[in-house]
Amino acid sequence: MEDARRLIEQNDLGEFLPGQQLSARVARSIAERAEQRAAIGQSEGGWRDLRAAASLGGAEGQVDTVRREFVTRALSEAERLVMAGDPQQALACLDRLARHDAEQATTRAGVT
Repeated sequence: MEDARRLIEQNDLGEFLPGQQLSARVARSIAERAEQRAAIGQSEGGWRDLRAAASLGGAEGQVDTVRREFVTRALSEAERLVMAGDPQQALACLDRLARHDAEQATTRAGVT
């Protein structure tokens, strides 16, 4: 998938309909991989995949859905940490979320 993404981005294939269609398929595959990574606790890799999928375009709805899932998971983890009496770890969790530019996704998801 990474090779396909690089080829699409480097060769301006997105200017033509077949290239746009290929770009969208690759973006959907990368977004799916992001979701799988999050499910097994590889959130950093998942965030990288989301950025890659978003940069390709054509899968915005799926990227937004997965991004909202990441935000929801992180907020749930922060809440769990606060309830467990570990506010410092909760803040660290929220800092990681902010680092991934998730504030915008949080707003779109309706999470406050």
